[in-house]
Amino acid sequence: MSEVNAFMNGYELGPELRCNHCSEVFYGSHECQMDKLKSEVQRLQVENVAYKEDQRKALKILNNISVVIVPKLENKLKKSQQKVERLEKALNFYADPNSYITDIVGMTIKATVMIDKGYHAKQALEVERQKLLERAKDFKYVPGHGPNLENMTNEQLKKYNNVMESVFKDAFETEGKE
Repeated sequence: MSEVNAFMNGYELGPELRCNHCSEVFYGSHECQMDKLKSEVQRLQVENVAYKEDQRKALKILNNISVVIVPKLENKLKKSQQKVERLEKALNFYADPNSYITDIVGMTIKATVMIDKGYHAKQALEVERQKLLERAKDFKYVPGHGPNLENMTNEQLKKYNNVMESVFKDAFETEGKE
């Protein structure tokens, strides 16, 4: 077949030749795969340079984000957290019927506003208290010997519930191991 190709390309049959790159035996002219590979390598090198430039641009953008944008967002987050903490403290003051305030971090509050807003804040905190009380009532005592849950603050109820749950958890884990 290669003899026919050599004849068709205008070459007379000559000596048998062997390609140094692919070791193919041929007569006359030969189109080696190595030439195709060289052109493909050149194309990939050009493409690689373009990718490296895109990578450099992307790294520059990411560096800009981490140096400029992230600190700004962290600062905004910190300010928001401080504002939330301040407002939670104000809400707790509003809801406590035994305390009154006239100044929260520079904000002056009139007594009438405090009374009106305090009622709504107390209702909002009452939902949490009801959940704590329901959880605390799950632990049974001999009648007349349990704690007075109604007189406990929300913080005391949280601690009470956590202690009781850990005691029961420890008791049942120990019982199962024996």
